[in-house]
Amino acid sequence: MYWGKTMVKEKKLLTKVIALLHFKQKSGVLNRYNSLISPLEFNTRKSTKHSKSVQELISILAPNKSKDDLKRFGHKGDGSYVLPKNIVSPKTYLISGGISDNNEFEIELAKKGVIGIQIDNSVNRAPKEHQNLVFKFATLGANDSRHEVSLENLILSTPLRKKIIVKLDIEGFEITALQHLSEKSLRRINCLVLELHNLSSLVENNNIVQTLIKLKKSGLSSIYLQANNGILDYIISGVFLPDNIEVTFVRKDKTGKPSIRDILKIKNLATKNNKTNTLTNIDHFLFYNV
Repeated sequence: MYWGKTMVKEKKLLTKVIALLHFKQKSGVLNRYNSLISPLEFNTRKSTKHSKSVQELISILAPNKSKDDLKRFGHKGDGSYVLPKNIVSPKTYLISGGISDNNEFEIELAKKGVIGIQIDNSVNRAPKEHQNLVFKFATLGANDSRHEVSLENLILSTPLRKKIIVKLDIEGFEITALQHLSEKSLRRINCLVLELHNLSSLVENNNIVQTLIKLKKSGLSSIYLQANNGILDYIISGVFLPDNIEVTFVRKDKTGKPSIRDILKIKNLATKNNKTNTLTNIDHFLFYNV
């Protein structure tokens, strides 16, 4: 939720004309909806170049069975997240990156006894206040400075007796924050909730995949996944990928092999980020481990 939401901006007519002439010269493809597909996009769709990265992405994000019941916390729609019910208690500390104008998720957890901190650089104060929550105007990232706070130090400063929930919805900065976490800090996280942005960037670099591999090696396993239905989708190496997804990780010992029934329960927890759009089908992710 840093700096607002990712949006598809309308291109000016001149830009469209120049793009049309450029792509026509470069052998662009016009689809049945009269949208021009660039040669780069066409090759990205059809090439096997990124197949390995795509399969690694799916294998790590694909949900496992949660040994604990799951529930969506916060108001329905964008800004709500799925957690195991039993982790929401006074024994838990919340580190929440990105709230913007909606902290219903944080407030609901606070009302159940969770204490914690909210960090955001796009608002000067939390939209709603609670005695269990503090707010810090800053960027959540890799370093500590006047305007930035590191996820590493927030985790290490949490009392050892507390379980830790980390929620990151910080418009792509989640990868930077996670990349710089030590193995020690990663192993202290009991539940990690991510709005993971820009999955399509794996065609440019391997940062997302490498970060997910790091999470897996630390003992974190996915138990919930849904696509953001308000953003663009891509086809990369023949596989459909939503650009943004919501995913919940817990410790591996809290998971098991999912059944079809388990996956159907996960699908029932899905909510629309954009109320007018249909939910995005990602069954190839969801049923991967069945």
